[in-house]
Amino acid sequence: MRRNLRQSMISQIHINLCLCLLISNFVFLVVVEKPRDFDDCVGIAAILHFFLVSAFAWMAVECFTMYRLVTFLLNGKCIGFTF
Repeated sequence: MRRNLRQSMISQIHINLCLCLLISNFVFLVVVEKPRDFDDCVGIAAILHFFLVSAFAWMAVECFTMYRLVTFLLNGKCIGFTF
């Protein structure tokens, strides 16, 4: 069952999305209480920005994948997008 879960495209998208959100939340919770100088603050902000933008990108990929699946089910044929 684990092998099927990891091989499914939707499961891979969900795993990547959850990892991005988990890492960004972990970084935020670890460093939010500690006072830092400006350079550390910029580095932490860059890390948070990267993971939150990548989470947004994974949500867009998931949305596109769901759109493809719905149009495939409604039309009864594939519209030509392949991965």
